[in-house]
Amino acid sequence: MEIRKITAGAVSVMVLISGTAAASHKHTDMTAFAAADGGFSAAELQEYDTAPVLSLPEIVITPEEAKKSPNVRISLSVSGAAKKYATVELWTAFDKRLTIASDDTGAPSANVGEALSNFYTETRFSRYLDNSAMTDLNGIRIIGSALDNYGSDGDIFSVNVRLPDDVKNGDYFPLSVEYLDHSSTDNRFVNSLFTNQQNDTDGKKMQAKLFTDGIHNGFIRISDDKRTHPIGDTNLDGKVTLSDSMMVLQYIANETKYPLSGEALENADAYGPGDGITGLDAVAIQKYDTGLLTSLPESAVK
Repeated sequence: MEIRKITAGAVSVMVLISGTAAASHKHTDMTAFAAADGGFSAAELQEYDTAPVLSLPEIVITPEEAKKSPNVRISLSVSGAAKKYATVELWTAFDKRLTIASDDTGAPSANVGEALSNFYTETRFSRYLDNSAMTDLNGIRIIGSALDNYGSDGDIFSVNVRLPDDVKNGDYFPLSVEYLDHSSTDNRFVNSLFTNQQNDTDGKKMQAKLFTDGIHNGFIRISDDKRTHPIGDTNLDGKVTLSDSMMVLQYIANETKYPLSGEALENADAYGPGDGITGLDAVAIQKYDTGLLTSLPESAVK
């Protein structure tokens, strides 16, 4: 255990740093599939300038809202890839307790979004045969192709899902993008694709970068607390780390130069909620990051 002084402007506080526990309570909203690197090194993908991101939403609903309106609209969106791609095959998986809307034929009632407006597309449920057994991911599989790199940024598809009748405060329903290929399934027709019309080196690098560093999974959370990021997450990146503590200290030192507002300001109040933003909030964030606290906010009452 090490004691370290952190200074921001005119403010400094002593914080606790634990080398062994530092990774035990990290929050992250990005997913990486190591098997999707396409044979490219991490350095090659880091240098590649196209950085597409697939995102599923982070939705917070109160128990009352969930009971009144149990149907929730989910969209898969893409950014950072406009006019770069022409072929997609994307698989999503939703919590098994969610029911995906279907039409009279039993197909998913998914709408193709503006990102694929110039594509020939087909939407199916995320199901496939693996060793003669059916695997059901309870999600949407979308396949699309265009005559050229006509793909744009925006929604790829949207679909309604229904919450269970017994939904209650604290329920959490993960939404994820999955990477599937011949190495992970016994089905040669199963692929995850996001490439250009030529499927050349650029297209393969773009696909590899997407699935190794560009997946932003989502969730539906039932909570009276409407915030979408954890307490302590002042930079709203989905994680509670030393960077958040530094932002709190900067705000204390000079809130005009380093402003916090909205959810970021609410999340900064990590110690003794309601007593204002102080150096103790920065310390509480550090204690959580090192594992000395298992949850935030830290109570001021000992």
